Amino acid sequence: MKNYLLILTGILFVCCQSQPERPFTEAEKLADEQYYQFFHWMLFGDGDKDTAIESLFKSAEAGNSEAQNLLGGCYAERPDLIKREQADIDSAVIWWLRAAEQDEWMAQRDLAYYYTDIQDWKQAKFWLKRVQKNGYKDKELQKRINRHL
Repeated sequence: MKNYLLILTGILFVCCQSQPERPFTEAEKLADEQYYQFFHWMLFGDGDKDTAIESLFKSAEAGNSEAQNLLGGCYAERPDLIKREQADIDSAVIWWLRAAEQDEWMAQRDLAYYYTDIQDWKQAKFWLKRVQKNGYKDKELQKRINRHL
């Protein structure tokens, strides 16, 4: 029994070790810092709103997929957070697409819902398949899409 526990512990140790990731570039580090500056302002009210909004845009433009997804969500659902009068779904989709192409699962999910809402079933299924590869499951959305294909 002791040998089995030792073997199991060894297997778990080897399997659970993460592979080393490539180091972040300075630009990626800056984009992350800018994203978290906005995130802290949004959640905790830390810092200046104008600076935080500017940081979110800079981070998204620099390619931070989390910032791109968040910016898409702001355009679609909370335009007041980014000093917009009303929702701009076209801008939201642009940012979601940028994030989704970097494998950001939340953006892929949002695109699947968006395309379902406008009844573009082929695109909805495409994005649902992409997000499912990232582990997201939504049986109701899948049924809704499959009924129309």
